[in-house]
Amino acid sequence: MLPIASNLFIVLLSIVGFSIALYVLILIGAEERGSREAGVKYFILSSLSSVFLAGAIAFIYILGKTLTFSYLSLYSATHLLTGAELQLGSVYLSFLLIAIAFKISTFPVHFWTPEVYEGSPFPITGLFILPLKVGVLLFLFRFLGSVFQGWAELWAPLLFFMAFGSIVIGCIGALNETRLKRFIA
Repeated sequence: MLPIASNLFIVLLSIVGFSIALYVLILIGAEERGSREAGVKYFILSSLSSVFLAGAIAFIYILGKTLTFSYLSLYSATHLLTGAELQLGSVYLSFLLIAIAFKISTFPVHFWTPEVYEGSPFPITGLFILPLKVGVLLFLFRFLGSVFQGWAELWAPLLFFMAFGSIVIGCIGALNETRLKRFIA
């Protein structure tokens, strides 16, 4: 649902729904201590990420009076942010990017990934890697490219910072890993 969503409320429901399914799937192997710890850690941090996402969506609704991509695209193309709107817009766009960064486990909110991957059953780790990340990235490219294309000066530096930090920190962190799941993370 996430890559084809045309409304931010559907995006929120898709991300939260998939996260709830992942909580349950992580806890399938709850007899192992690592699985319980991974499930609780993912539940708490993913809930916090969902709060950031909900806050960003609420601000976008307050600013544009709609959650539909087509109307938000029209609003962003015709309305220039000034003063306090620009400052608040950059804060809430940062909230949106932090929530998305958590879901795709990129810098600076990637710290949970090795522990959760290690504690999850192996097939569940595959669900973290492929469907969630691909769906969220497709949403992000579609959303920022269509809705906030005119505000690229706000989000492009943040995306560059996240990508560069992920590459550098990820490569340095993977040098000392001996376990496969932690290396993948």
